[in-house]
Amino acid sequence: MKDLASRPRNPRVEYHAVAGTGAPLNSEATELIRLGAERAIAKLPESSPVSTKVRELVSDLTELERGSGDGIVATSRARLDGVNTNEVKATHTGLPRDSAVQEMVLRWLRERRKRDLSM
Repeated sequence: MKDLASRPRNPRVEYHAVAGTGAPLNSEATELIRLGAERAIAKLPESSPVSTKVRELVSDLTELERGSGDGIVATSRARLDGVNTNEVKATHTGLPRDSAVQEMVLRWLRERRKRDLSM
């Protein structure tokens, strides 16, 4: 998304975004993951590069938290400046099969087709 967001936008393209909020874990579960990681890190030598890597991995689990991500992508990272983001209670892999997402895409295509035909 960062790469996409950094590119210039084509003025002839109508952009839409859909972000899932159906991640599998609640905030208590992600906190338990962080605590478990800290306990594991405490058993490592102080200078271990593994400690740093594990801390990086568990520092932001937003994409795994229900309401904040789809299990892969956090809703905050699914946004593009100037593009309306539609949030749907679905997982990352479930987004294409979600009936609400399918209806949104069909509506966008129909609306665009009507505008194109009326020109």
